[in-house]
Amino acid sequence: MIVGVINKRFSSSKIIGSVINYSLLKGSLKVKILLDANKKRLIVFTPNNPQGEVFSDLPKDGLFYPAI
Repeated sequence: MIVGVINKRFSSSKIIGSVINYSLLKGSLKVKILLDANKKRLIVFTPNNPQGEVFSDLPKDGLFYPAI
């Protein structure tokens, strides 16, 4: 499963975010997503990466939508 954001202006099929192998985790799964649109940065916090995985290569223009 990929959790992150999508920018429909540039590509409707590319999700920017983290790949989470939820089949290895037992019980509930908590994922936090922080989108800083001003700095064009996305941070995804998962159980495997509690410090957060940073994506700083977001497109410069357009609207971002949550995506799974």
